[in-house]
Amino acid sequence: MGDLSPAHMQARAVLRGMDKHMKILFPSQPSHNGQPPLVPPRVPTFSQNERALVGAWKAYLKWEEGNPLELDEKDKGVLIQRVQAVYRKAVIRMRYFTEVWSVKPVSTTRQLLLTAHHQVPGVRLDK
Repeated sequence: MGDLSPAHMQARAVLRGMDKHMKILFPSQPSHNGQPPLVPPRVPTFSQNERALVGAWKAYLKWEEGNPLELDEKDKGVLIQRVQAVYRKAVIRMRYFTEVWSVKPVSTTRQLLLTAHHQVPGVRLDK
């Protein structure tokens, strides 16, 4: 049990960090079936609130690319999948904002993508 304590504490710290991002990106909305309602993106007005939301997505992308779970070299594929999932969510939710489309992965994640020894389904290595 003592061996699991540091990993547990790290996981709790990461969860708190992720919750900070999620509360901004996905504000709680009433639901009738326990699932969050599906709201299609609206055409943007480029208001201050929308600009802040784009900044929040960028911050979340950067946070996730920073490998907050401190995944080892052997778990490189998991990190790549996590970062790709966040990019997909950002593009889906913020599809009308070119800033989200043009965000480049930080160099460490890009390096992971380029040096991966195994193929992860759905990975495209565009130059």
